[in-house]
Amino acid sequence: IAGWTNSGQWYVGISNGSGGVSTSVWGTWASEAAAGWTQVNIADFNGDGKMDVVGLNTSNQWFVGISSGSSFAFSQWGTLGSGYVAHVVGDFNGDGFADIANLHDTGNWWVHESNGSTLQLDHYGKISSQAERNWRNAMKGDFNGDHVDDILIQDYLGNWFLADGRQNPDGKFTVHYANRWDPTAFVEFFIGDFNGDGYDDMMGRTAGNVWWGNRSLATTTGRMHAQHWGSSGAANTITSAVGDFNGDGFADMATIRSGSNFWFVMLGSASNKFIADGYGPWTGWSGGQLRSGQLN
Repeated sequence: IAGWTNSGQWYVGISNGSGGVSTSVWGTWASEAAAGWTQVNIADFNGDGKMDVVGLNTSNQWFVGISSGSSFAFSQWGTLGSGYVAHVVGDFNGDGFADIANLHDTGNWWVHESNGSTLQLDHYGKISSQAERNWRNAMKGDFNGDHVDDILIQDYLGNWFLADGRQNPDGKFTVHYANRWDPTAFVEFFIGDFNGDGYDDMMGRTAGNVWWGNRSLATTTGRMHAQHWGSSGAANTITSAVGDFNGDGFADMATIRSGSNFWFVMLGSASNKFIADGYGPWTGWSGGQLRSGQLN
């Protein structure tokens, strides 16, 4: 699990696979006051098998922190113009390097493709404009099992649409309807294969900490199906991150509770229900944001 402070310091908590987490400082980028970081994410941008970090500053510059296995080396990889309404990190051309898909308010998809050391723009097609659909909640995942990342995105009515990536350098997104959720009921969403069927799903958390999964139906209708997965307790204030924290191949939800700083991991399962497991306290945590990945 990786998190950064307002001063720009990155902390990484390494899981031992049996309920323990060891944390240390891995590097520093510009402070929140100086950079106003947004679109912070974790992905493998140079194809070495280790997860790196990326963020966009207020000057529209993409900074990438390449992981050595014990620290991050930060540098600028690209720039972005104005008028963009969504950014999604994933490997959309299947070359093994993470890319960044940027949705312009005109509805055009422009993808920053990584070559291992820089980001280069390529056009990936067009959907309805932001004025027509008020797009939100854009996320990546391999929803059809072809080992190329796709994008799940929602409009103002709550309709979810899937944009399928393709395995060729100049491929375009193919867009189709998935299903509909209440557009006001959920506070955050996560992507992972929570039931171990080989297809990514979406997990949503309500304001009352109730978890709902949107299961991929790639082998049947090509759409998605909503199911109740469990609860983290309505009285708790939690910060969450997705990852496989026990190494069983299922995506899990790690949640840290404010005040007690206690980790509870909601373990994924083939039964489409979470199994809660306590992972102990995180000493020194004072709030912030979380990301997870295979950093070492």
